[in-house]
Amino acid sequence: NKQLYISSASSVELASLLSAAIAVGRLVFGVIMKYVHWSKGLAFCMLAGLAVLGLTVYLATNMPVPQHTITRWTDFPVVAYLLPLLGFLICPIYPTFSSSILSKQPINKQSIMIVWIVIFSALGATIGSRVLGLVFEFFGGLTAMAVLGIPLFILLLLLIPYYWRLNKVIVKND
Repeated sequence: NKQLYISSASSVELASLLSAAIAVGRLVFGVIMKYVHWSKGLAFCMLAGLAVLGLTVYLATNMPVPQHTITRWTDFPVVAYLLPLLGFLICPIYPTFSSSILSKQPINKQSIMIVWIVIFSALGATIGSRVLGLVFEFFGGLTAMAVLGIPLFILLLLLIPYYWRLNKVIVKND
């Protein structure tokens, strides 16, 4: 809220919009997956997410300083609405990877795989939140936003070998 000059109450409202965008994004992506292969849909979401993240950092960096704290939604800068859009775009990553892993497991091993997915998801979220908080504290909000692009870019790079490896497993199991 300090970087975008939005009041604390409005920041909470914007965070609620982010949560809603994530929920809607997962529903929309679920429908799209009926028509598009999951790897192509995920690649699009990651590329679009990286583009929106870059645009968000750029616009926030070059945003004019308003004369007062912004409290009304109609006065929000465009960059504030890019954050929910980012959530909408990157929200299918975790469920899609989880689903692709689980669908290739024998039924009797799926429960243990779910346990591992939950454990590593919790560890990743905890460590990632801690690192992001430290980056935010020592380097500021814009740098913290830019740092979010690193794991997203790494996931995008790993998507192709992951897809190839997954297909080798399918061929071996057939």
